[in-house]
Amino acid sequence: MSELTPEQIAAQYRELFGNIAPAGDEDENNIPDGVDVVFEENLSAIEEAQRILDQTKPSETPPLPDFAPGSGLSIDAVRDSLLSQKKEDFKNNNPKKVAQEYSGINNTKILEPNPTYYVTEAENVIQGDHNTFIILGRDRPRGPESGAGGEVRTHTGCIDIIAGLSGPFAREVDANGEKIYTNKSPALDSARIYISQGAKNIDGEEYFHLAEGKVGYPENDSSIVVKADSLRLVGRKGIKLVTSGDNYSGGVGQLISGVIQGVDIIAGNNDADLQPMTKADNLIKVLDNLVELTSDVQNSTAFLYELLVAVLGAFIAPNYVSVMKLNNVLKRLPIEIKNLAEQDKNFVKHKFNYSKRNPIGAWRFDSKFNNVN
Repeated sequence: MSELTPEQIAAQYRELFGNIAPAGDEDENNIPDGVDVVFEENLSAIEEAQRILDQTKPSETPPLPDFAPGSGLSIDAVRDSLLSQKKEDFKNNNPKKVAQEYSGINNTKILEPNPTYYVTEAENVIQGDHNTFIILGRDRPRGPESGAGGEVRTHTGCIDIIAGLSGPFAREVDANGEKIYTNKSPALDSARIYISQGAKNIDGEEYFHLAEGKVGYPENDSSIVVKADSLRLVGRKGIKLVTSGDNYSGGVGQLISGVIQGVDIIAGNNDADLQPMTKADNLIKVLDNLVELTSDVQNSTAFLYELLVAVLGAFIAPNYVSVMKLNNVLKRLPIEIKNLAEQDKNFVKHKFNYSKRNPIGAWRFDSKFNNVN
């Protein structure tokens, strides 16, 4: 592919980010006069990006992008255009100082978009210089109207830690150079720890759009979501996943004692083939017992062949040796018949002890609570 000229890059950039809608009444939102405000959910480009990046319906596989990797406008090509005019002027007018003081080498500062978060009066925000935020407020997965905090209700406290607000689409200004106020986005924010005292439905489309699984969709529960491109949990002395340890929920105080919820491991956010996990100890018992049953059947089969050979020998060569051998085999026949009857019972008992039809089977190796796809 031939390299794009600056004019072509600018044209593509205007096409991608040019459809911008005004925010509405500025005074009502406590925004300074003279600032043209735009919200990211009003940008057609962001909506399209969110449609691609967001999870689809739980039973479907997320769609592939409709363009080949490496084609179209790259992030590197538009990154400079997302800076505020002040930063842009500083970069252009002071190249030596930028190289010396804002190179980013050895963890020094670097010139990059640092969005202006749209703060509500219920929120206290700690913001760094490189698109990092700690937001203390009410339950709000997206804009001010989203989540439980968008409704008239108490007990919706929320701590939201975001590194990379809007991810690669972070911007300080729009295509016209006007300042932008940015909202949260569960699909676009690069890395996020979301802690809510009471989320309406943490798995729902308004929040993180997760498959229902066997655990289901909880409502009005205290919730924590950790989301990033790559997630690691490291425990030097072990990691425990524990469910259903208390009597009351942390959200609305609902009595939950006696109700055990399990753990669902859902790859690809697709729970269509979610199955119970296997308990190894019980499975080993089932397999060991099955080997013993198979050995009994093999012994019975060997006896039948021995009996058949003895009968044929007595008819073909009726002498003392063949007759005595047949008599010895026939003496064992009642015991073998009894063994066959016992084997039938053992097979029934074996299946009954691990069958899903028996909820109290001694060797049930499928977990009652935990599932995986």
